[in-house]
Amino acid sequence: MVGTRPNKLKAHEEAIRTWMETIVRGGGVDRYDDLHVDQIDSDWKAPKSWISAALESFELAVGIRNEIAAALSVVLAFSLQSGESPLGVNFNNAEELRHNFHVTPPSLYLLRPGTEFWTQQAEQVAVQNLDPLQLFTASSVRKCIFMEFKRHGSEDYTRSLFLVG
Repeated sequence: MVGTRPNKLKAHEEAIRTWMETIVRGGGVDRYDDLHVDQIDSDWKAPKSWISAALESFELAVGIRNEIAAALSVVLAFSLQSGESPLGVNFNNAEELRHNFHVTPPSLYLLRPGTEFWTQQAEQVAVQNLDPLQLFTASSVRKCIFMEFKRHGSEDYTRSLFLVG
């Protein structure tokens, strides 16, 4: 992980490993328990750090998942600004994506195949596969999925971007 000091990297890995072990043992996978990047490192509270923090966390989580041979997908979720009308994919690179962040920091999930957010029933407007290399340099990304939908009873369309490893 470029730019992260070895002692910080070890602390990040330990925080992610502890979270993963806890939710696997405690049923958190089925509850969709997540881990926000600012819970891994308080230095990652600022939105300007979210992309690099999220990618580092994602790569570490995929490595740990592979190490423990869990049959789960590692999913990194970016919550994006919502609106009263569909906004679609209005970003072409990481900097434009950054300008679309909602107030919630990115978070990691462990999901069972077939239970991913984009497979659930909702009043979906869009589920779109994107080229992850257009936005990121993370090597463990298998899929990049944009999703926009309107929750029942909500006025706004919710948007998210997911990286799957």
